[in-house]
Amino acid sequence: MKGKFWSYLAVFCSAGFMAGCLQDGDRTLAPAGFENVTVGGELGDRLSRNFDRMETELYQPEQVYWTEQESGGWPGDKEGRTILAWCSTDALRIASRNTSAN
Repeated sequence: MKGKFWSYLAVFCSAGFMAGCLQDGDRTLAPAGFENVTVGGELGDRLSRNFDRMETELYQPEQVYWTEQESGGWPGDKEGRTILAWCSTDALRIASRNTSAN
């Protein structure tokens, strides 16, 4: 009797899950695009501070390259992270300029 209860419960839950996953019509995901995104509040403040930090002396090309000892055995780590941060912040700056220009 106890085994049947769990079996019925499993079938019922599975059927409910499957019914919830059925698609009605044509549902496709579409990218929002940077032109449709605006950033404000705490996230906007943090991004602004990040932009400012990337312009400090610590992230200028003369300061980015570390020796093997300075990198702590992770050669290229600071360089790679700096390049990634610069590319990310530049992409967001371009997007915010395009959004504010429209």
